[in-house]
Amino acid sequence: MNYYIVTKEVFENMIQGDITFAHHLSDTCIVTSTEDVSDTLHEFANTTELANHTGLDEWEIDETEYLSGL
Repeated sequence: MNYYIVTKEVFENMIQGDITFAHHLSDTCIVTSTEDVSDTLHEFANTTELANHTGLDEWEIDETEYLSGL
């Protein structure tokens, strides 16, 4: 799994079926995905690092299913 913060533009160009979690902010997105993305604002090694940086709970990142198109 890959853990990123990306711009909205990068998010819109990602393979939606590969995204497992997404949290939209004003101009960025917190994303976990199986896709390898090179154009990121931040990349994290695991859920713990992502949670510590963003303030989200680890369970929220791990257990919330991303449903594209909603």
